[in-house]
Amino acid sequence: MTPEMRKVHDDLAKIAVDNGKLMEVGWYGLLTVIDPPPSAGYINDLKLAYYGGAQHLFASMVAFFDEDKEPTQRDLERMEKIFQELKAMEPELVLRGIKTQGSA
Repeated sequence: MTPEMRKVHDDLAKIAVDNGKLMEVGWYGLLTVIDPPPSAGYINDLKLAYYGGAQHLFASMVAFFDEDKEPTQRDLERMEKIFQELKAMEPELVLRGIKTQGSA
């Protein structure tokens, strides 16, 4: 992702989270990289999987944070591992989002 694209992404994420719509914005973003577009029935299954994964991640984060008021070093290390795990998938998502013209 270019620095310009990262800034747009980050600004949109801030607006979305402030409006309680972060997951929804991500969901619609995901739909833009699926080609060919899935059927309505498959979209429902994908949405359930998407939100199920997000719920699992969030509930797990809440459960594993140390109980101190401030994030601990261990909390930060765990968040970094989650970040790296998700970042590893980013190139494939970006690649799928690139639309090309013509044919080979």
